[in-house]
Amino acid sequence: MNANPQETSRRRWMLATIALSAIAIFALTALLINIGERKQEARNPYYRVVDLNDTISNPAVWGKNFPMQYDLYLRTVDMQRTKYGGSEAEPHSPTQADPRSVVAQSKLEEDPRLKTMWAGYAFSKDYRERRGHAYMLDDQTFTERQQFNPPGAWLNCHASMVTVYNNLGNRDIFKGFDAVNHMKYVEARQYAKHPVACIDCHDPQSMQLRVTRPAFILGIAMLGRACPLLVRLALVDVLGCKYEVGRTSDRLFAVDKKQLFGTQIPFLNHSRGIRKDDRKSGHTLHQLPETLFAHTR
Repeated sequence: MNANPQETSRRRWMLATIALSAIAIFALTALLINIGERKQEARNPYYRVVDLNDTISNPAVWGKNFPMQYDLYLRTVDMQRTKYGGSEAEPHSPTQADPRSVVAQSKLEEDPRLKTMWAGYAFSKDYRERRGHAYMLDDQTFTERQQFNPPGAWLNCHASMVTVYNNLGNRDIFKGFDAVNHMKYVEARQYAKHPVACIDCHDPQSMQLRVTRPAFILGIAMLGRACPLLVRLALVDVLGCKYEVGRTSDRLFAVDKKQLFGTQIPFLNHSRGIRKDDRKSGHTLHQLPETLFAHTR
């Protein structure tokens, strides 16, 4: 007996509907599972080997949770010139005062005119090509610019300072910053154990970018801009600027006020920038113009 064609067609449509429904349910289930997995990964973006916090400045400890990033950090010991800067290694005979066996090339030897231009400044004694993070603290510690007996504020741009400020300020980095500013470099240096490291730019819990330098925060405040502590910034290059503040400390530091970029220093009013008549009023081009922070507006 032949089946009714309409019945056969109905059964086929029913089977197709069931099959499509099963596929849709399977796809939806897979999607929900994938979303759940991604949410879980977002909560734990890395395999946690150690618990990190603001008391751990050693990058090797951070490297246990972030081995790939730590490997890149270790590669900063490589010395070679690139299109982005750097320097070839230059042999150096170790002494008791300077145990380094390798240093960066001297810019003063490349262009002796710099000695005349910077006469009276610390840079007239020693100014070299930049090299990687691994060397930045030692290079500052053993530079001949130490002959000028620099302030503790020098450490702002070369050392890992979060734990230093927290320890000296009883968990208040601004008080710790002030304490360092009242020290000479040789005294403050004993508290710094590492060059600029992971903790100086990353939150130990979320790994988000953050600002941890009071000098930069105070400088931004002088420009009338908000810069909340330990928050993520949209522009990564701002994090580089916060270390550059310290690079001018040997020229801008007011010994009598013991403050780097503090608002009480009368000749450092950066809120109005530098104008063409500033030379007549005693301002110099060593001061940072407002345009430096134009990209933070």
